[in-house]
Amino acid sequence: MAIKIKISSHGELNSEKNHVLSTDKIALQNPSDISLAITPEEVVQLEKVGGDLIVHLIDGAQINITGFFQFDEKSHLYFQDQDFEGQIWRADIPELPAEGSIHWTTDSRLTTAETAKAIRLLPADDSSLLPANDTSAQPTQGSSLFLGGLVALGGITAAALSSCT
Repeated sequence: MAIKIKISSHGELNSEKNHVLSTDKIALQNPSDISLAITPEEVVQLEKVGGDLIVHLIDGAQINITGFFQFDEKSHLYFQDQDFEGQIWRADIPELPAEGSIHWTTDSRLTTAETAKAIRLLPADDSSLLPANDTSAQPTQGSSLFLGGLVALGGITAAALSSCT
């Protein structure tokens, strides 16, 4: 089964310079950002075979990414809703996985604009890709309080450890 696959150089995920193919097999010539027009829920397994990455889907189809692991610099795999619009997830794949099935997770669901900021495609203050009235890329008071709590907890832990030595 052919699916839409977007291939771009690092840092150009939202660029017009990327290539969109409808296929089930690609061969990389250099480290790349690969975005598949599927959601993570459609993926059963990621598998390393030599320098290649095979994405196994729920419907039994496979997507072969030849050369995914063959470069010194790491390639990145993304999943995105159909037609590459809306939410995007980055597959967190270990840098040097063993042969066979790969344990992986996905980063938080982000919009295309948030993802661009996260991987430094846009300046931190550029919200031009966000719809009007969308504040989803802005930190919330809750996240600030949470981070502050983590900092305080770290200080308490460090103090406790230093008093034990």
